[in-house]
Amino acid sequence: MSVNNLPVEILQVIFQYLPVRDRLVASTACREWALTALSWPCLQDVVLVIRTSTCGESLPELENSHRRYRNVRVDFDRTLDQLQLQCLFEIFSRFGEFLERLTIDWCVDDTPIDLHVLLAFLRKTPTLKELQVYDKDQLSDSESMNLFEIPVLRQLEDVTLPVGVMDTVEFDLVKLAPNVKHVDVEFCGKHPWEAIKTLNEKLQTLSIRTETKNNFRQLWALKPDKLQELFLIRRDCDLLPPDDVTVPYAIHFFPKCSKLTALRLELNVPLPVLEVIARCCPHLKALLVYEHDDGWQLLTIIQQFIKLESLTISETFFDHYYGKSEDLCLPGLKNLELYAPDLANANQFFIQLDSIMPKLTALQLIHYNKICEEYYDKVVLQALFRSKLRRLEKLMLFEGGSDFPSHLLSQLNLLPNLKELRIVYHTLMPWSRSATIPGIRVFAVNVPLSNFQLRGLLRLFPSLIRLELLEHKDSPLCLEELRRIMPQCDFVIRAVPFIEKWI
Repeated sequence: MSVNNLPVEILQVIFQYLPVRDRLVASTACREWALTALSWPCLQDVVLVIRTSTCGESLPELENSHRRYRNVRVDFDRTLDQLQLQCLFEIFSRFGEFLERLTIDWCVDDTPIDLHVLLAFLRKTPTLKELQVYDKDQLSDSESMNLFEIPVLRQLEDVTLPVGVMDTVEFDLVKLAPNVKHVDVEFCGKHPWEAIKTLNEKLQTLSIRTETKNNFRQLWALKPDKLQELFLIRRDCDLLPPDDVTVPYAIHFFPKCSKLTALRLELNVPLPVLEVIARCCPHLKALLVYEHDDGWQLLTIIQQFIKLESLTISETFFDHYYGKSEDLCLPGLKNLELYAPDLANANQFFIQLDSIMPKLTALQLIHYNKICEEYYDKVVLQALFRSKLRRLEKLMLFEGGSDFPSHLLSQLNLLPNLKELRIVYHTLMPWSRSATIPGIRVFAVNVPLSNFQLRGLLRLFPSLIRLELLEHKDSPLCLEELRRIMPQCDFVIRAVPFIEKWI
């Protein structure tokens, strides 16, 4: 049977498994393939990126396009004039009725996001399901802002808003998204709590970042019956006493969280509160805890979460541990992130980690160099590699301000099942040309590499099926040449230095 005789629905499924660039190549084969490869089911995961600096240049092409984009990202990279706004409104008039996801990145220097512009775009997106807005500047004079004709988007279920938007009294999230299920907001005052209280019985995910120490007191009056994920972050201030969560508040709130599966507590949370949460939330699968002096006592409490699969421990001290391995065990834990850990004895720590977490498959080690010396980098990494973590498949090493001791790369062979490696460092130090690491299948590096370094990496990892690189302006990387050298490998070159976390 010829591929051209396949039903359109089958071809769409096939094209959805292809990378975007391969779909574009396939669309040039014939008119039928062009219509299929760029049909709306195949555009579900494709993001149309519009930059305000070039939106006028792309408008004619978009006006003639028959593609029904579902995902659009608008990067505001300079202050808008009326001509640019009109251009953007024309684009949204074309695609707005089909949009399901909209991301707005307001990166205009010293200019807070214009809520009037935001609401004008939302009026053209009646079917929107997900809204994400990012803004590095806080709204000024937000209390005196006058907003009119706030649209009602009944299908909008996922909302992310930057600092200041929710503090605007006139901004009515309840009216904008009456059926919202996932809310991620950042605010300073108490006004946004009124909207959260109104919506709380529908919320499945609630993420709050605030700088007010006592602002979380209003959280404990909510009804968290449907809440599945709760993220609480106190920003721009140290986590000194008084505690953000006390035992009475925990006893009142967490027994009602019967469906909670993910909890992020970047707050000052004492260990007795964690004891209460461990008793009340038996279904918890992901947890983040922040800043404790006794990491081993912390793990002793955490082991009560019998279904825990992902754990992030931030800025916690791990002294020598002399207990027996059977006294402490997290049997279901698969993903572990250690953010800025203080390891008194790295060798002993990683050896015990293997017995405490027998199913650990993914490890992230971030800002682990507390002493800020190259020698300590080497000690920690050698201790990790020599621990021979039996089931470890994914490893991310993040120490952005230092040079990666590349001469230790060959020791990765000591980790018997390691298949994926991601490193985020300032630069890579030279490594042995004779070294090979055949087990690594996926490698991501957040360091600009020269062509000479890249050729060395390809010899170092002969079994790669995916390589993620950072664009090097002084030594451009040619994708065609890379694919010729390693045809079995999928190459991804990023312009922005960013690596996603697993957890």
